[in-house]
Amino acid sequence: MTEMERYLVVHTDIKPNDDYGIETERLAAIGARFVPTLRSATEDELIEKTRHADALCVTSARITRRVIESLERCKAIVRYGVGFDVVDVDAATERGIVVCTMPDFCTEEVANHALTLLLACNRRLIELHERMRRSEWGRDTVLRAIGPLYGETLGVVGYGRIGRALARRGRALGMRVLAADPYTTAPPEDGDRILPLDDVLREAHYVSVHTPLNAETHHLIAERELRLMKPSAYIVNTARGPVVDSAALHRALTEGWIAGAGLDVHEVEPVSAEYSLLSLPNVVLTPHSAFYSEASVRRQHEMAAENVICVLTGVCPPGLLNREVWKEPATR
Repeated sequence: MTEMERYLVVHTDIKPNDDYGIETERLAAIGARFVPTLRSATEDELIEKTRHADALCVTSARITRRVIESLERCKAIVRYGVGFDVVDVDAATERGIVVCTMPDFCTEEVANHALTLLLACNRRLIELHERMRRSEWGRDTVLRAIGPLYGETLGVVGYGRIGRALARRGRALGMRVLAADPYTTAPPEDGDRILPLDDVLREAHYVSVHTPLNAETHHLIAERELRLMKPSAYIVNTARGPVVDSAALHRALTEGWIAGAGLDVHEVEPVSAEYSLLSLPNVVLTPHSAFYSEASVRRQHEMAAENVICVLTGVCPPGLLNREVWKEPATR
């Protein structure tokens, strides 16, 4: 670093087509050099390029305990997103390193995308579109399978920011909303009801998943849970792929346990040509894009810079996750 640079901030795995001008400019104002790097092929390479960093910015690189223990002076790890499953938060906390996320940078975008997938499933949009492309007007068999949506039940699994945002959209369409979330502390909104997961799955015509990914939620929706759902029900997932067991979901879709699915996230990403769900006619798939809008991406870059600047200058960051680590500047 030069004499004017007090801090080194390393982005561990940039997206090659993204513009990191916001971070570069704003961090430079506090004497921090922002170093955007491509994803490392190995854990050893990641350790080598992050060892001397004062802060890390992370998209999807796995910041393991070994990586964290190699950091010599790091004060903050900032995840570009809502989830934090790629960071060993316990290891960071033990080292006194602040972990930050961006819990509200794309709430409305993801809720909109979940609703889009739900509507595409309900209206059998892909099947009708494909028939039109084949110059077919054979619509009757498709239309007979379409439910009214209004008066039907939306099951929201994970009743946080995004889950509640989708619930508001469901209510606007005349749907009854049931939610499953053992950790929610805020009261339900406008007639929504919070029930055990099994009850939500049994009653819902549409189930939308909005939980973080952790040891407790991995395969939260598996064979047992899918068999609880109505044969006419659909499942939507815009959270994390491994929350839903994809092998069990494939069986559910091919054997008729449920009617269909709308998925933006997948157990293994990016998906391969052999991905078993690609060929199924009752699935709508998108490439982990629910978070995206021009506005949300800008917010993402702004929030990353803000979180890093706050930590390095002794101000409590807005995205602070492991609050037990934070101490006021006089005692840090």
